[in-house]
Amino acid sequence: MSKHDVAALLSHRQLAAAIDGVADRVVMFDADDRLLLGNKAWWDEQADFGLQPEIGIAYRDYVSDLAASGFIPQAVGKEQEWVSLRLAKRQEAGEAIEVPLANGEVAVIRDHRLPEGGTLTITTTITERVAAESAMAASERRFRDLVENSLQGLYVHRDGKVLFVNAAFASILGYENAAEILALSDIEAFIAPEERPRLRANRERRIRGESFPNLYEYQAIRKDGKKILLESLHKLVDWNDESAIQSIIADVTDRHDAVIALKESESRFRQFAEAASDWYWETDTENRFTALFGGDEITPAYRPEFSIGKTRYDLNSGGDAQDRPDVWRRHLESLDSQLPFRDFVYPVNIGDGKRYWLRTSGVPNFDDNGEFLGYRGVASDITAEILAKERAISTHQQLTTAIKGMSDAVVIWGADDRLADANQAWFDMMSTAKVPASIGVLYTDFLRSWIDFSGTREASGREQQWIDERIQRHRNPGADFEMTTQSGQSFLVRDYALPDGGVMTFNADFTERNRAEAALRENEAQLHQAQKMEVVGQLTGGVAHDFNNLLTVIQGNLELLTDRTADDEIALSFTDAALSSARRGATLTDRLLAFSRKQALTPKIIDADRPPPIGPC
Repeated sequence: MSKHDVAALLSHRQLAAAIDGVADRVVMFDADDRLLLGNKAWWDEQADFGLQPEIGIAYRDYVSDLAASGFIPQAVGKEQEWVSLRLAKRQEAGEAIEVPLANGEVAVIRDHRLPEGGTLTITTTITERVAAESAMAASERRFRDLVENSLQGLYVHRDGKVLFVNAAFASILGYENAAEILALSDIEAFIAPEERPRLRANRERRIRGESFPNLYEYQAIRKDGKKILLESLHKLVDWNDESAIQSIIADVTDRHDAVIALKESESRFRQFAEAASDWYWETDTENRFTALFGGDEITPAYRPEFSIGKTRYDLNSGGDAQDRPDVWRRHLESLDSQLPFRDFVYPVNIGDGKRYWLRTSGVPNFDDNGEFLGYRGVASDITAEILAKERAISTHQQLTTAIKGMSDAVVIWGADDRLADANQAWFDMMSTAKVPASIGVLYTDFLRSWIDFSGTREASGREQQWIDERIQRHRNPGADFEMTTQSGQSFLVRDYALPDGGVMTFNADFTERNRAEAALRENEAQLHQAQKMEVVGQLTGGVAHDFNNLLTVIQGNLELLTDRTADDEIALSFTDAALSSARRGATLTDRLLAFSRKQALTPKIIDADRPPPIGPC
């Protein structure tokens, strides 16, 4: 053996010893593509394949035996095709080939050309990496399912540019799809102008890492230009290896309107502090919670240590399943049938003495083979909303009780102009008037019955015109008006428009008041007449007194003149006539003084059959 052969043999042995310690499977073929050597890991793998390749075997023959071994699932049933593909890839040395093995492992094969013309092949097991990548892909799919199926809007943005948006957020803003929002130049395109400086400052503070509330509300602009109120929960996230802001959005416009209505009905109730946003959950095939995302930050009602491993039925409190058996039966039937469900509401008691109300929606989760894995969904804490409704119901009941106890007749007509409710005073009024009225009767039919059975003085001879006028007042409530029945009963009628389109009518019975006012007017007239007569009496007394003084002088002078003309019959006749008239005037004056109560009356017995004497008595 020459020195050159000895050196080559030593080099070959040194290389074989070096690669035996490598975990990867290493095999070398010479320039003629025949097996030259392999490390221990490679020979052990061949034994696992059931192969016993000999040194010097051609690579084509080796690959054919490998394809026929059944240990390469890709080659089963198409061995020759796989061999041809492997030979072609070998000619493109340097490109990695990923090959699943029958034992469940995954290997990567790399061929390297050697300077002397041979080929070095290294096989590396990547089973754990593939499993990790598969788990990562499943986790990403699961998260995407949760995001895409969320009832809450979600978008990710950086430097004012939208990077990701789900369908729910696009729907909230009135866009057809997420692509329309991604095409916007800046997130401020859907933010109300007056809100932009505040939100811009918030983004800058968040990027600087400053501490400030992550949950707040702001006004946004829909695609159609309408303003809506959004509740937004923000946090910093890593997006493609760079910081970005994730925003979870809820349209709280309706909730805001409900709060305003609640304040009005309950004398300006305080505004809700903040309502919780949705969070995500996942259950197994037995409907037990296996994962919760976001609940700790939003509401204590779904703390993992309290909820994991339990079903929704296990968590319900206060005997709700017994109180609402039909609701729970339908929900459990949906779960048993693996059907989606939406807006299921139930209470939870976590042992802190409080009862939380939750609204949840979910969709069944299946693997690629259609095997049921459980449910994924979203949930919201609606405790504040439920309590608000309960307070509104309580206020309504109190208002109803107050109306029922009123002495005035009160009736409520629905938006469809049908009798919705009335207090006892109204039904008593109808009973007294003998007017048939029952819940559900149309307002126009009621008016005709009123005309037919009771009648109204204002409608006499113009019944249809009166009905038309009353309907107009009813539909356009304005000033009060009076109405009088044919029996003389009077009512003051007042209509109020209700927020739901209905009308509330108050009927105050003014019959006694009108009678009292009439009696008062009569008494006032009598008093006025008495006062007038007193003035006349005072005037008469004054005139009579002065006139009596004049008559006294005249009468005295006539009597003196009579004495002087006693011998003159003609003159005496004149003085007697004048004296008689003076005495009659004195009598008249006495009567006037008696009328004015300035002279005592002198009662006398007279004969009713004889006329009273004229002249002095």
